[in-house]
Amino acid sequence: MEWTTQSNNLSYSVVLVMDNIVNKVQISGRIIPRTYSTRTVEFG
Repeated sequence: MEWTTQSNNLSYSVVLVMDNIVNKVQISGRIIPRTYSTRTVEFG
């Protein structure tokens, strides 16, 4: 469900509940937070 009372032209991004919140780089073992983008704003 989506509810909008006004638009701020930031577009939108779909974030699935089942997405991992971090990614692990296989070679180095580093953990990197997952980020999402609307082409205007990037968030994680």
